Amino acid sequence: MIQFTVTAGTTSLILPISIYDSSSTTGGKLTGLAYNTASLTAYYNRSGASGSATSISLATATKGTWATGGFVAIDGTNMPGDYELHIPNAAIASGAKSVMVQLKGAANMVPVNILIEITAVDLQDAVRGGMTALPNANAEASGGLYTRGTGAGQIAQDANGNVRVNVDTIKTQTVTCAAGVTVLASVGTASTSTAQTGDSYARIGTNGAGLTALGDTRIANLDAAVSTRSTYAGGAVASVTAAVTVGTNNDKTGYALSSAGVQAIWDALSSALTTVGSIGKRLVDYLTGDVFARIGAPVGASLSADVAAVKTETAAIKAKTDNLPASPAAVSDIPTATTIAGQVWDVTLSGHLTSGTTGNALNAAGAAGDPWSTALPGSYGAGTAGKIIGDNLNATVSSRSILDAAGVRTAVGLATANLDTQIATLATGSNLSTVNSNVNSIVAKLPSGNIGDATAANQTTIIGYIDTEVAAIKTQTDKLAFTGSYVNAQIKASDNIDFGALQKTSLNAATPSVTVSDKTGFALTSAYDPAKTASQFDYTSNNVKIDLTQTVNAVTGNPTTVGGMLYLIKQCAKNKLNFNKSSNVMVLYEDDAATAKFTYTMTDDASNATRGAGS
Repeated sequence: MIQFTVTAGTTSLILPISIYDSSSTTGGKLTGLAYNTASLTAYYNRSGASGSATSISLATATKGTWATGGFVAIDGTNMPGDYELHIPNAAIASGAKSVMVQLKGAANMVPVNILIEITAVDLQDAVRGGMTALPNANAEASGGLYTRGTGAGQIAQDANGNVRVNVDTIKTQTVTCAAGVTVLASVGTASTSTAQTGDSYARIGTNGAGLTALGDTRIANLDAAVSTRSTYAGGAVASVTAAVTVGTNNDKTGYALSSAGVQAIWDALSSALTTVGSIGKRLVDYLTGDVFARIGAPVGASLSADVAAVKTETAAIKAKTDNLPASPAAVSDIPTATTIAGQVWDVTLSGHLTSGTTGNALNAAGAAGDPWSTALPGSYGAGTAGKIIGDNLNATVSSRSILDAAGVRTAVGLATANLDTQIATLATGSNLSTVNSNVNSIVAKLPSGNIGDATAANQTTIIGYIDTEVAAIKTQTDKLAFTGSYVNAQIKASDNIDFGALQKTSLNAATPSVTVSDKTGFALTSAYDPAKTASQFDYTSNNVKIDLTQTVNAVTGNPTTVGGMLYLIKQCAKNKLNFNKSSNVMVLYEDDAATAKFTYTMTDDASNATRGAGS
């Protein structure tokens, strides 16, 4: 919902609004609307109104120029989807606190709801917010409100409810009056002054008694009604009771306003008192609103009472200040700081024992007694010196070690070397980092999703099995000797060799199936390669050189040859080994860690894991 605030009585109101496209998935605005777009309607409802909402007849309009019900795009190119809606004056007229406006109906249009608050103040008026009961001038300026302070346009206050009055200045001022005005000696005396309130009778007295008291002989001469005297003035004598028409009267001595005349003056409307410099205009400018709201309500019964109180307090202050030196030459009458300090220290403590005073604290300290006779830790609280000493000084100094630095090193077995030298022999952070890196490399080679997902018990079983197998392999490999990349091995023949079909074929396809115990008479074929033989056999030491870098053909998961066994040992020691606990299958991979070399079926009786036949 869009919200606006306007002052009651505002006219020709133009509101900017945005209209959104209901078919847009990105919150886009709806463009291309006009006052006569199909199904586009607008209504308004004033707060407190009964019946149906009031229709707004949308009309064509020029941007920026109000027309009742006007609807026009702001800028279809640079501000697409933004429009002006010109609100009818009747919708925002005085008499309601708010009005709701709705614009709806066009295809793919999200309805627009507008709430306009109608206020009695004018938020655009920076001086008085449109509140005509306040002066239309800045505070402290001419015609503006007074503020609290000591500057121009301000009223000084010593405290809330008090008004500072310069009594000394007031009592020495000379009052200058116009000719014919006499100030009574009683004026300014609170006990004898006549309160200036009420109508004219309080000022001039009933039936003109006050005027008579002025002592003017011309008033005394009005001892008869004018109508009883002749109207003759050098012309024909008319009836002495006829009305007298007075022209320009240049001598107004002896005239007085009637009660009605005086009342008419006070009943004059303030709106008519506009002449600059007149008393009426000054009263309107400075006495608009409650006087107390400008100068503050009196603390006592009246401002006069407050002034009298100020006068009394001023007299009391003066009585005190009269005791001060009359001039800097008399400062010798004031005690020096040394004298004051001496008198303070000479005061008897017994007369100054109020809780919280310095005298009370000094008296308590003097009565505390000898602190060295107090048992520790006693009642001393945590963090106090008494508590710390009492708790920690719990043994004699003589019971502690007297060893020097060399003695301490000897006692802990460091001899003459210092602790830094001993620590230097330990693994450094760099060494430990290398170990950590190597461990991470080993972990990275472990198969993800298998061993890592095994339970703790399964992992313990598998790791135990691997440890056993590796230990067994190490026991055998420790017996091997190497020449370069070759293994030096001695071949010990059994008394009887039972050749299988493969061996028979390689020797001679026609060899009968017999056990050969005597190898005499055998000879190498013409396909014998002396160079190859020389690279594999060392006849002088009877050692066989097996190249582990070469692929060993016909090696199955259950090797029966030395080459196959050594090849398998090498593969297990360096390549990826993956055990799947779900299928109980262990796979040994090629050097690329992706191609399976051998697959073994495992059995696990909860105590031992056993490798089965390979493939």
